Amino acid sequence: MPLPAEGVQNSIPPSSLDSPFRALVKHRSAQRPLLYLLVWIGDCGLSLFIFTVTRHLAEQDGNFISLGIFGSCLSLTVALCAALFGHFADRLDRRRMIAAGSLLMGVSFGIGLWSLEVPWIYLQAVLMGLASALIIPPVIALLSAGSDGDVNRPRPTRTLIFFCLSWNLGMVSGQFFGGFLFVLGATVSIKVCLVLAVCHFALNLFSSVREKNGQPSLDQGNEATPSTEPQHPMHEVPVTRRKMFAIFGWIANIAGSSSMGLIIFVLPQLMTTLEISAPIHGSMLMSSRFLVIATYFGLHFSRFWHFRLLPGLCAQTVAMVGLLIITVAGDVPLLTLGVVLIGVMMGYNYFSGIFYAITGFGNRRGFASGMHEGTLAMGFLIGSLGGGFIGSIYGVRAPFAVGMGMIGLAMALETLGYIWFGRLRARDKHASA
Repeated sequence: MPLPAEGVQNSIPPSSLDSPFRALVKHRSAQRPLLYLLVWIGDCGLSLFIFTVTRHLAEQDGNFISLGIFGSCLSLTVALCAALFGHFADRLDRRRMIAAGSLLMGVSFGIGLWSLEVPWIYLQAVLMGLASALIIPPVIALLSAGSDGDVNRPRPTRTLIFFCLSWNLGMVSGQFFGGFLFVLGATVSIKVCLVLAVCHFALNLFSSVREKNGQPSLDQGNEATPSTEPQHPMHEVPVTRRKMFAIFGWIANIAGSSSMGLIIFVLPQLMTTLEISAPIHGSMLMSSRFLVIATYFGLHFSRFWHFRLLPGLCAQTVAMVGLLIITVAGDVPLLTLGVVLIGVMMGYNYFSGIFYAITGFGNRRGFASGMHEGTLAMGFLIGSLGGGFIGSIYGVRAPFAVGMGMIGLAMALETLGYIWFGRLRARDKHASA
């Protein structure tokens, strides 16, 4: 059955407006819970797959290079394709793009059932990267359609918090259950991934059919329609300042996600070296995700960080402390603390970065969210591939020390950019006076 084209106007009988309950059911936001569920399923499958493959590689041959190449294949594909597919998501049928991503996920997991060895895992990583680049920008664009992503709203992060909760709970589920499923065998984990891919495709198709049969599309309505709600205190923030902070977010993404790339793709080798079991390893990663989620809530219910540089620098400093702990620690509690502290930065970078992206680029939210995901992937590429090579030459702890330097460099670039922008604004004001 072909998926419906987006933007098709679904007629709502006037009688349905007589009932508040019916009006609520017909409202376009009724589709959002299905998208949140779609996000959870996709990220659960992705994180379960990554955990299974990285742990399998670490236990089979302990090869840093294989771990690094696997991570770089996934990250480079997303980095190259996310912004491009995000651009297409602003112009093409988003539902069909998501469906194509679901199919690629299924193909990747299917190959995983056949082989989890080199070089097949590299092909699986590339397919997963393409799937992620096809799915994430259209989903973000669909969720932010309308005014929920507008900085002028009194709660501009309302939709964003549910999206971030969905994908992080998916990551938590995949990492936590991945540790226990791996004990039963890597094949069992991949079978669960394949089931999740099928559910992802079916749910997207079901949601599309609902839109065609009477549920309005999330893309319906004029985004330029004035809001009757009171304006957000930051409504006078210039667009240039919004875009500047979006760029700062992309810089922070590259450095921050390189550290997270070390946690996902290089830390498994440290865990096996220290003889830490897979369930404990998975639980450590899950603990970090919970702090990421807590950071999301803190940002959602506050505004002090909006278009301010200092909160981001503080979050990055906390992550540097976490990397320092991992560099020297040898027991589970301290290693867990180090991983958790990195989660603070990841939570701040992701939430603030996507907020600045969708508020600074107006109707080009597909492109902006694609750039956001692409810079994250570029950081994962640097962390996985660079960490793999550095670890193979200088030892298992060395990549985490280099990660501290990456974050420090990003903080310097953001500070210099902020100073330069401030001087530029002052010069423009003086010229116009």
